[in-house]
Amino acid sequence: MSNRSVLGLGTTALAVLLPNTKQVVKSPHPELSARARSEVEVKVYERFAGSRHIRLPSILQYYGRSEDGITLEYAENFTLREFLRKPTSWRTGYPPIGLASGTIIGFQSC
Repeated sequence: MSNRSVLGLGTTALAVLLPNTKQVVKSPHPELSARARSEVEVKVYERFAGSRHIRLPSILQYYGRSEDGITLEYAENFTLREFLRKPTSWRTGYPPIGLASGTIIGFQSC
């Protein structure tokens, strides 16, 4: 992994852009608590992926998991926090919904 492909380092994970794609691998830190949070995140994304409902535009596309972490859509030109705080989603014109709110809606409607 080159320094150019590292997008950021958060409190629980490292985000790395996959070459020639619009996908990011989010690799949890080695601490047990970070790995546990990553497992919860995987379960949420897999629940959304298995839903018969259309994915909300404010929820990043989930591409799967590997031993390196989870692969998600690349939110170009934004951190995830900035992406979710925009007044309207640049992709659809719909107001963005934070992951926690979307998770509740997703679990209720699955």
